[in-house]
Amino acid sequence: MKRRVFLLTIVKIAAIILWCGVMALYWGITKKITAVIVVSSAVALSALFVVVLCAALAASPEKSVKMRWMNYYLSDEYHISGDIYYAAEIERVRRNYAEDTDPDRNLIAKPNFAGAKPFCDFSVLKSGKIYYASLIEANGEIFDFSHNIHKVYPIAVVYGTDEYFDSDPAALKEIAEKLFADRARNFLKDETKYFSNIKLSKDLTGGREVYATIIMAYRYHLPFAVLEGDHSVFPIIADPKNSRSAFIVDCKYWSPPLIGEYLGLKDEEYPDPFDEEEDKDDGDDGQEDICDGQEDLTENTEECNTEEYTDR
Repeated sequence: MKRRVFLLTIVKIAAIILWCGVMALYWGITKKITAVIVVSSAVALSALFVVVLCAALAASPEKSVKMRWMNYYLSDEYHISGDIYYAAEIERVRRNYAEDTDPDRNLIAKPNFAGAKPFCDFSVLKSGKIYYASLIEANGEIFDFSHNIHKVYPIAVVYGTDEYFDSDPAALKEIAEKLFADRARNFLKDETKYFSNIKLSKDLTGGREVYATIIMAYRYHLPFAVLEGDHSVFPIIADPKNSRSAFIVDCKYWSPPLIGEYLGLKDEEYPDPFDEEEDKDDGDDGQEDICDGQEDLTENTEECNTEEYTDR
């Protein structure tokens, strides 16, 4: 994050120099002063090069992120060989997050669309608790890899504050699937409205406390900077009683089994390339294709009331 801020600062300075160079070039042309034209042209071109280069570097993953991504494939701890004990894994995420004393932990880049500000209450990063969430729907772009990993998208999720979901986040996925299937008749119908912490009917949630909300999803916080699957499960930090905002927990705090499950890394799909006993004629295996995007959430400032939703 500090690297990106530094690069963006250089971009701003270079942009100012670029503007000054262009103005000087224009003046030199009008006055027909060759020396001014030559110098201002060189300054403007150099500044333009710096702007383009630093902007590209600021948008792309830094070396530490690339190394982390590479480790997902090379390290055995990310390759799932059995069942995951979700309750233990979410506790690991909470512990990893709590141990980080960086005051800027889990911050996101500033969203560049209207209606995002009410959903960027960063106080929740200190007061909130980490829960499992399941995707309902999202802008299709976030399902595809991009070299600009600092983009932010509004996505709709469900999350449960009941301890039951610590052990069974798949139940949240079932709720998300039902909401998406019924989107023509529920609060998802009007895609021009953002909503926050709609408490779902206990008839739909099995008597447990579950909320549906829009969150600002930051690519940088996701493994490989993409959403995986139609209704993927991931940890978020939220405080529904005190804040309208919630955020995906940076994947650097996730436990390896959670990342492996999220990416679909299976032992049988990723054999050890250095194992001499492995049959060399085995077909190529790989990560499951990133799912197609769902319907876009439009970027508007209107919001739904947080009234209770009943499954129909």
